[in-house]
Amino acid sequence: MLVAGIPLGGVSVLFSRSRTRRWSLCFAFALAACEKTGREPSAARDDFGDPIRIGVAPTRIVSLNPATTEILFTLGAGSRVIGRTQYDLWPDSARLVPAMGGGISVNVEAVLGTHPDLVLLYATSARSSTIRRARES
Repeated sequence: MLVAGIPLGGVSVLFSRSRTRRWSLCFAFALAACEKTGREPSAARDDFGDPIRIGVAPTRIVSLNPATTEILFTLGAGSRVIGRTQYDLWPDSARLVPAMGGGISVNVEAVLGTHPDLVLLYATSARSSTIRRARES
């Protein structure tokens, strides 16, 4: 398909969309290859601004967010979930995991008693004291 006829030195040059796309794609790849290498990856941070350090894949996960629990089970990591809230009811197999309290009011001692590798929860100001207590332990 004809995109434009551009006269260059008295000669009309026709560009097609497919040719333009190919050159644009080649240019994009060439530009991407020019990126600096050897940079340190930026450190991941949680919603409170604290750095996240996970060296190996966690095997003991406490999920205090129903949506996150559903995602973990959907991704096939349900066998790693060792704690949940009383509202985590889906999938049905999540109900077999011990509940650690409600959505905001979580039993910190119960969570810590499971010796989790990773605790996933909503980052809200209402939970800041819970998080502080858990991190101090």
